[in-house]
Amino acid sequence: MQMLDQTGVFPAKQTPSRKGVHPRFIVIHYSYTHSPVSTVKVLNSKGLSTHFEVDQQGTIHKYVDPKDHYTLHGKQFNRHSIGIDVTSTGSFSKAQIAGVRRLATYLCRRFGIPQVVSPDGIIYSSLGQITGGGYGILRHRNLRPTACPGKFPMEALATPLDEGGAGRLSTWEIAALAAAGAAAVWLWMQRRRA
Repeated sequence: MQMLDQTGVFPAKQTPSRKGVHPRFIVIHYSYTHSPVSTVKVLNSKGLSTHFEVDQQGTIHKYVDPKDHYTLHGKQFNRHSIGIDVTSTGSFSKAQIAGVRRLATYLCRRFGIPQVVSPDGIIYSSLGQITGGGYGILRHRNLRPTACPGKFPMEALATPLDEGGAGRLSTWEIAALAAAGAAAVWLWMQRRRA
């Protein structure tokens, strides 16, 4: 997966150290801007930040390493989450959706985050509600009253997308499912069909 490394666009005060706390879920935002340059400018003016942005062409812009730093995008959940902004004022291109899927798949695999999208219409007030439900991908509006991320097709993020573009299973996923047993395979198949 190709990423434009643009670390350093946010000051250190907007990218605090995780201090050993690993990310547990991903939060999808839409930027309500026309370009990544505009997004960074707006976020900096508000004292906010995000880890990644995916533009209309599907290019992934990496602003902050989610392993060592959290960003200011999800209030009390910042330390436990990874922020992804989608460059948009309301519409999303196919290339962009595929880029977000690739990035979500990569992050879920890298950090052991469940690639399960939270239902819409729920606002969580604790980390336990999110992790207890087995959710790993949330809309910004799952954390506070907002329309963000608009009509982004979140259900697409529940299906892994590898480098080849297909939702194929990798060798390690096959081995993990086999080790987990028939029940895990059945559950995975049900989620994939949904």
